[in-house]
Amino acid sequence: MRIRHAAVGCNFADTYFRSGYYPVQPPCGIGVEGAGTIEAVGEGVSGFTVGDRVAYNGSPLGAYSEARVRAPLLAAPIPT
Repeated sequence: MRIRHAAVGCNFADTYFRSGYYPVQPPCGIGVEGAGTIEAVGEGVSGFTVGDRVAYNGSPLGAYSEARVRAPLLAAPIPT
């Protein structure tokens, strides 16, 4: 499913990625947690629909983006 970010976490570990202390292979984004609204769901996705608000945490890196694709298994609904 594709999530349009409304918020992303900024953690101390992110400073390590930025400084090179934790090496990453470019091109990549950093950040591992975010929250937002589902814009699209893929075939076979159940339990989530477009417009649901969700949050997630965990690798791979890439939360510092406007939107990203994540597996539904890694997302938790945000109560309304």
